[in-house]
Amino acid sequence: MFVVQHIGDAYGSELARVLGADSALKVQDALHGEPIERGRVYVAPPDNHLQVRAGFVDVVRAPRENGHRPAVNPLFRSAAEAYGSRVVAVVLTGTLDCGTTGLTVVKARGGVSVAEDPQTAAWPDMPANAIRAGAVDHVLPLEDIPNLLIQLATEESLPAMSDIEPPKPTGAYSLVTCPHCHGSLREAEAGPLLEFECHVGHKFSLRSLYFEQADQVEFAMWAAIRALEESAALAQRLAPNASPDAHGRLLDKARTMNLHADTLRTMVLSGGQSTRGDLAALGDAERA
Repeated sequence: MFVVQHIGDAYGSELARVLGADSALKVQDALHGEPIERGRVYVAPPDNHLQVRAGFVDVVRAPRENGHRPAVNPLFRSAAEAYGSRVVAVVLTGTLDCGTTGLTVVKARGGVSVAEDPQTAAWPDMPANAIRAGAVDHVLPLEDIPNLLIQLATEESLPAMSDIEPPKPTGAYSLVTCPHCHGSLREAEAGPLLEFECHVGHKFSLRSLYFEQADQVEFAMWAAIRALEESAALAQRLAPNASPDAHGRLLDKARTMNLHADTLRTMVLSGGQSTRGDLAALGDAERA
């Protein structure tokens, strides 16, 4: 079993210890290059993606996906590529839609996809978005998922290849640049799904890109506020020693720069919550 939890890279993780305290299986943070053994639970360490290849575990500090490292999509994709129809992928509670494209790849390779019932999820967005995209075979309350996993693990055969398609590059480049490195973003489609990837490997779903880009807009506006206030401060410092004509122009410039900074600050403070509100409202409408 392989476990990914989206956690910040500035923090350690106690997930392996917490899971191991109540598990008959051996639970440890994954180590790069170690062999895959039966009866083991491999947990993604902070700030690294957990991936698998035939017989071995890969722990890699690759580009973030949907703003996360570790992210669940790299695990799902690598497992599907290495083990095809032997893979069972599960999405539990979480925000936005990370995991949806990974489930699509699992299904395309003949594996089985499972999602927690959004009604039992503390954060229903991840399972709800996967279900809405048609990327899920089984939807169950949290407490019923273990029995399904046991059943699937003991079946002699798993479903044949699905007709669902994994994301494929369209060749089109988005007008939006990567929020992390500002490189061009190339689009990929899988039915109703849309994914964006820059040339260094950062990946985003449409929802995640919206969220990340909104943060970049706010960062840019705060930088503009700083630059305007610095310009006003410098003009005020220069004014006392300037000629009479320049003195007035410098003070006018300082007042104008401060006015612009105040206008931008008002925009940021009044609109900073709207992006998250937009996403919440979208999720409420879709669930309704």
